[in-house]
Amino acid sequence: LLFVCGKYSAATIYVNSSSSGLNNGLSWNNAYINLQEALSNAIFGDQIWVASGTYKATVSNDRTISFVMKNGVNLYGGFSGNETSISQRNINSNPTNLSGDIGALGDNSDNTNTLIRLTSISSGLTVDGFRIISGRASSGTGGIALNNNTGIININNCFFFNNSGTVGGAIFLAYQGNYTVNVNNCDFVSNI
Repeated sequence: LLFVCGKYSAATIYVNSSSSGLNNGLSWNNAYINLQEALSNAIFGDQIWVASGTYKATVSNDRTISFVMKNGVNLYGGFSGNETSISQRNINSNPTNLSGDIGALGDNSDNTNTLIRLTSISSGLTVDGFRIISGRASSGTGGIALNNNTGIININNCFFFNNSGTVGGAIFLAYQGNYTVNVNNCDFVSNI
């Protein structure tokens, strides 16, 4: 009988829309250029650091595609792309936009329905340092939708602008689940 034991440790995954390196997420020089790819490859305990720029959930016109958060994966924006610790970032100087404007630019009718989804998260997580802009849900919420979670979810240092939905423009907390949402130092402007 052979028993193999591996050690898995949390990692920092880097995202920078202007990176020209290997785009494997292992450093700022080799950062992913696509936030979706970083989320897909992240595992429990990872942190995703995102440099200033604009990131969309899809390059297609499929309005149903969102950034879907994973258990225990924390998401931080506001980096310039050379920091070695979270405390070095300057969120105001390095705006990191999650934009729903996927179709015709400036036409809200074809925007992403919901920018960020947190569903069945059991371990809690943090979303920190983003501008969440122009999600347009014809049914649901445009910004962040939370449903059937447990644990503590922190939404910090975010700016919600121009999101709309039928049940919540910026944030919608569904009744299902047993979770706490802490919203700290966030601004809400022109959400419907």
